[in-house]
Amino acid sequence: VQGSAVTCQWEATQIISSKSSRRRWWRSRARRGAMILLGIGLEVLATMVGTVGKQLLRYSKLIEGTSHESSSRTVLLVGVVLNILGGPVLEIAAYGQAPQTLLAPMSGLDVLWNVLLVPYTLGESPSPLQSFGCFLIVAGTALTADSGPHVERPYTIEVLRECLLTRSVLTYLAVEVALVALGALYMRRRPRGDRRRGFVLGCVAGTIGGNLFCMKAVASLISTAWEG
Repeated sequence: VQGSAVTCQWEATQIISSKSSRRRWWRSRARRGAMILLGIGLEVLATMVGTVGKQLLRYSKLIEGTSHESSSRTVLLVGVVLNILGGPVLEIAAYGQAPQTLLAPMSGLDVLWNVLLVPYTLGESPSPLQSFGCFLIVAGTALTADSGPHVERPYTIEVLRECLLTRSVLTYLAVEVALVALGALYMRRRPRGDRRRGFVLGCVAGTIGGNLFCMKAVASLISTAWEG
């Protein structure tokens, strides 16, 4: 009888432990899902803030030489602040919550917001070619976000050392720094307004801004430190 009682008690303990484990598992999944949704929302908001900043920069140029020229510098300053601080801060917060493979394609959404809003904000109409390009960006964003991996391993110090302190990564960084330096040297020799200078400027900016892994790593470390 005593043995049967011990067995029943052990089975009851296992059942309770199993139920508790399942609850923790569901809570973990729910929390992870909420974090991903928060990251997506922050990334979309970041692209919107970036769009507002870019359109303010454009507007500050359009009102030069008009009766509103006195407010041109103020509009320019607000646009610069939104592009340098507003959008990037929101992006860092987003990358601390959701996987990079899910958020990275969404950075192209600012092109969509620009095409949709510019006829009403700046009175400019996008060309059919620009509209088609916007469609390709949106389609690529949706396909990449849907088919890409939505789970990634945590960015710990050990993982970062394993990923960054390798010969291939160091070679890549050296080549990138050399290309950025050459691009900057080329731009200094070309006059402003030159199309080739603008093309190189876009390449340099894309090279620097496209290193999303570094931003994801920093955001993940900050998020982990914040959670304690």
